[in-house]
Amino acid sequence: MTQTDYKTAVEQLKKYSYHYYVLDDPITTDEEYDILYHKVVAYEQEHPSEIVSDSPTQRVGDVPQDKFDKARHLVRMWSLEDLFDREELETWVNRITKVYGDVRFYCEPKFDGASLNLIYDNGILVQAITRGDGALGEDVTQNAKTIQSIPLSIGYKERIEIRGEVVIFKEDFEKINEERLKNGESLFANPRNAAAGSLRQLDTRITASRRLVFMPYGIGANTLEIKNLSERMEWVYGLGFRNPHMTHLCESADQIETFYHEMRVERDNFAMLLDGMVIKVDSIAVQDELGYTVKNPRWAAAYKFPAIEKLTTLREVIMQVGRSGVVTPVAIVEPVDIEGVTVERSTLHNFDEIERKDIRIGDKVIILRSGDVIPKIVKVITAERTGNEQSIPRPKQCPVCGSELLDEGALIKCQNLSCEARVVNSIIYFASKQCLNIDGLGDKIVEALHSAGMVHEVGDLFDLTMEQLLSLEGFKEKKSRNLLDAIS
Repeated sequence: MTQTDYKTAVEQLKKYSYHYYVLDDPITTDEEYDILYHKVVAYEQEHPSEIVSDSPTQRVGDVPQDKFDKARHLVRMWSLEDLFDREELETWVNRITKVYGDVRFYCEPKFDGASLNLIYDNGILVQAITRGDGALGEDVTQNAKTIQSIPLSIGYKERIEIRGEVVIFKEDFEKINEERLKNGESLFANPRNAAAGSLRQLDTRITASRRLVFMPYGIGANTLEIKNLSERMEWVYGLGFRNPHMTHLCESADQIETFYHEMRVERDNFAMLLDGMVIKVDSIAVQDELGYTVKNPRWAAAYKFPAIEKLTTLREVIMQVGRSGVVTPVAIVEPVDIEGVTVERSTLHNFDEIERKDIRIGDKVIILRSGDVIPKIVKVITAERTGNEQSIPRPKQCPVCGSELLDEGALIKCQNLSCEARVVNSIIYFASKQCLNIDGLGDKIVEALHSAGMVHEVGDLFDLTMEQLLSLEGFKEKKSRNLLDAIS
């Protein structure tokens, strides 16, 4: 590989990464990427003096840091005033429009993560600083370089601050907690905590493994002449940053309210957590005139979504046995409404987690429901204890088959392969979307087939007959035929 070939390969890898991590539109296979990546690594090992600063190989450091140094933002990072209902929204909008008349408002998702300020100079990422107290944060530059959606270089040479939220996809958050569970580590309470904790790892390799994502939301210090925020953000996306794709310009409180409700409907469909919508005056000139209070910009506010955390009481704990035999404790709580959904159950993960959080039956607890993430207990209100609370003992026998359990610390397992719960859950998994995706063969039907003695293992599904299905309650000829066709 010549130096020209090397530079071409680096540009190709950057293009692959941009399509994969920013556009969510892969244009090559993982294998092809890895082959080219290792060719670049080989060249750089032979020619260390020729390594370009924004080569993808420069994203992950090898030596853990001792500590994070403090760093000062070029321009202060402000927190936002919170709005919680239509009345507060109208008051905030009217305060601006009565002075400035017709004003447009730029609305965008409020991602629930950790704020980060990126400083570029001469087109190169030179520093990444956490929010801190708004004036002074921590220098996490090496960690930021591991985040694939943060460009190491941009096509703009003036000094500029690009600001955004570091988030974790809900799917990746669950995988991180599963891994921590296996390793006997404490679980992250929510994706926000996971993002903040991952960003502040002294070992950059851990940060790199967490699949963090940077979502830009604004600009700090700059010399731009672009007059509107909406146009500035389009310009930022054009530099190679992710676009949230759900932004809108509104001209009144009515339009803002309508878009707010549209975003609430879409909330669960976002790959990452949203906790509200941010509203900003679009005109930079009007922003400058409005200025700031001691804590907040007068030209921006966060219109918060209804709480997804509620206080309730833990009534009892039941045990569920999965297809792998792992016994999972499930909390039965006093029913509580969280954004229109009645929550009565919450995962407790495992008994190590119960002991770590000192969860007891009868406790007042804060329960979190976030989109399609299973509700979970994030905090025990120990100050509310009366002394009548009961500890939750580790089980010795399987709650389903009664066989002795294997206690491995974080995990407690039923080893009986014939355990009814293991058999039924294995069949349910086999029929699910991630496996054979047998349309119409849901959990309840599998349980009914097993209870009726028709299905004892996966292979029995393929021996089902019309006569057998018609004998089940709720099964007519059409439903039976559809299920048999789906299995076939």
